[in-house]
Amino acid sequence: MSDFQHSIIMENSSHANPKAIVHFQNVRFTVLTSRIFRIEYSSSGSFENRSTQVILNRELPVPTFDLKETDEKIEIITQFLHLIYHKSSNGFTPANLSVHLLKIDHIWHFADKDPSNLKGTTRTLDMVDGAISLEKGLISRSGWAVLDDSNTLVFNSQGWLENRTDSEVDLYFFGFGTAYQECIDEYCSLAGKVPMIPRWILGNWWSRYWEYTQDDLVHLMESFESHDIPLSVCIVDMDWHIVNIQNYLAKHSADDWKGVQFHNGWTGFTWNEDFFPDYPSFLQFLKTKQIRAALNLHPASGIAPHESQYIQIAKAMGLDPALKNTVPFDIANPKLAQEYFNQILHPYEEKGVDFWWMDWQQEKSTSIIGLDPLWWLNHLHFLDLGRDMSKRPVIFSRWGGYGNHRYPIGFSGDTYVTWKSLAFQPYFTSTASNVGYSWWSHDLGGHMSGYDDPELYIRWIQFGLFSPVFRLHSTKNPYIEKLPWKFDAHIYQLAKSAMQFRHALIPYIYSMAWKNHTLSESLIRPLYYLHPETDEAYKTQNEYYFGSELLCAPVVDPIDSDLQLNRQVVWLPKGKWFNFFTSEFYKGNESYAIYSRLSEIPVFAKAGAIIPLAHKNSWNHICNPEELDIYIFPGKSNSFELYEDDGVSQYYHEGVYDITQFKLTWKKKFMEFSISSSEEPHDFIPTNRKMNLYIRGIKDIPDLDILENDTPSQIQRSYDENTDTLILHSISFPAVSNWVLKISSPSRNLISRRDRTLSKTKDLIKLMKIPLDFKHFLDQNLQKITSQMQQLTKFLRTMLNSVKYARDDEIYDNDLALLKHFLPQILLGNINTIISPYILDPSQFIESLSVSDTNAESDVRDLFWNQIHNSELIQNVQNLTPNQLRALGEFCGNQIID
Repeated sequence: MSDFQHSIIMENSSHANPKAIVHFQNVRFTVLTSRIFRIEYSSSGSFENRSTQVILNRELPVPTFDLKETDEKIEIITQFLHLIYHKSSNGFTPANLSVHLLKIDHIWHFADKDPSNLKGTTRTLDMVDGAISLEKGLISRSGWAVLDDSNTLVFNSQGWLENRTDSEVDLYFFGFGTAYQECIDEYCSLAGKVPMIPRWILGNWWSRYWEYTQDDLVHLMESFESHDIPLSVCIVDMDWHIVNIQNYLAKHSADDWKGVQFHNGWTGFTWNEDFFPDYPSFLQFLKTKQIRAALNLHPASGIAPHESQYIQIAKAMGLDPALKNTVPFDIANPKLAQEYFNQILHPYEEKGVDFWWMDWQQEKSTSIIGLDPLWWLNHLHFLDLGRDMSKRPVIFSRWGGYGNHRYPIGFSGDTYVTWKSLAFQPYFTSTASNVGYSWWSHDLGGHMSGYDDPELYIRWIQFGLFSPVFRLHSTKNPYIEKLPWKFDAHIYQLAKSAMQFRHALIPYIYSMAWKNHTLSESLIRPLYYLHPETDEAYKTQNEYYFGSELLCAPVVDPIDSDLQLNRQVVWLPKGKWFNFFTSEFYKGNESYAIYSRLSEIPVFAKAGAIIPLAHKNSWNHICNPEELDIYIFPGKSNSFELYEDDGVSQYYHEGVYDITQFKLTWKKKFMEFSISSSEEPHDFIPTNRKMNLYIRGIKDIPDLDILENDTPSQIQRSYDENTDTLILHSISFPAVSNWVLKISSPSRNLISRRDRTLSKTKDLIKLMKIPLDFKHFLDQNLQKITSQMQQLTKFLRTMLNSVKYARDDEIYDNDLALLKHFLPQILLGNINTIISPYILDPSQFIESLSVSDTNAESDVRDLFWNQIHNSELIQNVQNLTPNQLRALGEFCGNQIID
C-alpha cells in the first residue's frame, strides 16, 4: 500500500451504539444526542451504517431517553425533544412524523420549510459584486434545522467513495433552540472536528496573478523585509508552470509536436524554466526567510504530453505515451489519483512546496455519480498532505459543501474591487460559522474590475487584520496595486502598521484556533451566538466576535468628505465595553454612533478581556514569542488560556502542547492577575520569557499598591494618559512558574470612565470642512454648546421613548398635533427650565402626550430637524451640512440622532 493509499483511510466510528437505535420495519431512528435524531427510511428495510461525506462518527455516548411504543406509534423523549411517529409502511409524511421542541414549545413536522434559517455559506464569491444568496445552515431562529444526508456518498474500507445501496431518506434533525454554539459543537462531533491549522497560516500572505520570475519574487520578498512588513506565506500563481505551451516547446524541445492537441495552458505541472531556472533554490530561499510556499493548481485539463511526469503516468494508466494523448483528469479514478499525488505533487513537496492552492472552477461531476470533484479534491489533498505526523495538513480551496470544515483553508474566489464586495464579507465570513466553516480567506482589496481607491484598499486591509486569514491578491492588471509601499506615505504607513499588528495577533488567534478545534468555536462568530434572545444581535450583520475577547465592526463604506470621518451605528451587547485601541468606556446593550478616521478600526474589548500579543522583536518571527504584550481590560473577572505547540506537526493529537493560564480577579478597588504555566513545558516554549502588561482603562492613582507574589513590586511602570493605560514593563517569567500580581487602591475605584466629549468634539471641529472663523467660534463656545446639546439630545431620547411607550401600549388615541405644538416651545425657550422636569420624571412628559399616528417616531425626528435651526442653541451653526450638524449633536450629546 502506497503512502497515498494509506493516508486516505480514516479511522471513524460510523456505527451508532445499538442502545441508541429504535427500529421498526423500514424505519430507523437513532438518538445521537439529546438534541439530534437520525431519521431513516428504507423500502428494503436495510440501512446505511458507513461514514458518509458529511457524517463520520455516530458512536457517541447514548443520552437518556424514554421509549414508548404501541401498535400505532413510536414516541422517543429526551430532555429536549419529543419525537412521535405514527407507524406506516409508506415512509414519512407531515401527518405521521413530528418532533416537539420542549424548551421552546415548537412542533416540527416532516418536510416543514424553515423561513427563519440564518444561512451558512456558499461555494464561491467568484464574479460577485456585493451580496449573494447563501445556502442554508444549521442555525435557525425557528430553533431547528434538518440536514439531508440522503444523497451523499459513503466511504468504503479503502477510504474511497461509492454510491449508497440503501436508505432513501437519511435525515439529521437538530433541535437546539437558541443553543447555537452547542449545535455546531455536536455537529462537529458527528462530522469531524476542525483540525488545528499550522501556526504560520495566521501571518500575512502575498499572492498575485502575475508572470513573476524567480528573481522577481526573490526581490519582492526582500522588499517586504526591507520595508519591515512581515510575511509568512508566498503563493505562486499559475505562471510557475508552462502556460504558453507551444511557444515553450518550440524553444525547449526537439520532439515532433505536430498534430498534438494542447489545452489552453491553465492546467500545468511542469516548472517554467524560463521564469524559474532553479526552482529548488527559490523554495529554499523562502525557507531561509521563514516564508511558506504554495503553488496554484488547475488540474481539470489533465496531464498533457509535454509535462515532465507524462510518460510515467500515461504508462501507469495503460496509455501509449508515443501517441501523445492527454491523460484525462478523473480524480474519481483511484489509479489516476494515486499517480497524481505520487508522481506530481510529492516530488515538489520534497523540494519545498508546503501546500497547494486548488483553484478548481470547472464542472461538478466525475465518473462516480453524485461526486463533486471539488469536494473530493479537498478531501484527498488534505489527507494526503497529512500522511506524515511531522507535518500538519492544510489546503487552499473553495468550499465543496458540508463536511469541508475539516479541510481548511477556504478560498472565497475572485471578487470585484468595490465597496459592495467589502461590505458583504464580514457577514459572509461570520455566517459560515453556521456550518462550522471557520477559515475563509478573501482577496483583500478585491480581485478585479472596480476602481482604484486607496481608502477602499486600507479598509479592506483593516477587515483582513481582524479576519481568519490575511491574504493580499489580485488579477493580472498592472493598475491594481496591493503592495503597501506603492501608495502615498499615509496609506503606506497604515498598511504597514496593520500587517505588523497582524503578526502581533498570532498568539491570540492561535489560541482561538485551539478553541475552534476542541470546542468548535469559530474565530469569527455572529453576535447572536452569545445573545440569541436579543433582536439587535440579528440585525448587526457587519459586527462579529473576533475570538472570545473582542468584538469588531469594520468600516465598510467611505468617509463623509465634509466630516473626513466615517460614521456607523454599532450595537454593543449587555455588559461593559472598551475601545481596544483607546480604552474609551462604553455601556453595553446600547447603540452608538461610531466615527472613524481612516487610521481607526472599531474594535471593542469586553470587560475583563485578556489579549496576549507577540512583542515585535524581529521582522518575520511567527513562532512562540520570547516576549509577550498582555492587554488586560478592567470591569469583570475572567480567564484566558494561551495555547502553544510546535505549530507545524500533528503531535497535538497526542497531547504535545502547553497551556499558560491567565486569570483576572476584579473588584472596584482591587484587581489580581495571575499567570500559571505547565509543570513540564515542552522545548518549543521559550525558557525565559518576558511579559509586558498593558492594563487598559484604569485610573492613574498615586497611592496604587502593586504586589508581585505578595511582595512589593520593583517592576518598572509607566502610565499612558491618552489611553488610560498602566504599563508594567519587562516582567521576567520562567517557563515553569506561578506568578501573581495584585493592584489595589484604598480610596478609589480603579476603572476609568473619563469623559472624552470635549476632546473628541475638538477633533471633530478640526476635521470638518468649514470656515476657519466658524471653527474658532465653535471652539470658543464648545463648553456651552456641549452642555445644552446634551440636554437637548437627552430630551429627544426621552421624547421618542415616550412616544414608543404610548403607542405600543395604546394608551392615547388623540392627534399628534399636541406633541408637534409642544416641541417648538421647548426648542425656542429656556432649554434647562423647560425640559429638565421631563428628563428627571419622564412620566410628566408621557402624561402630556396624545399619540395615535403610527409614524409618530419618524415625525418627531423630522420635526426635530425642521425646528432645530430656529433654536437659539444652534443659531450659529447654519453653515453646517446635515451630516456635520448630526455629528456635532452626536459628539456633544452622546446620543444617536437618526
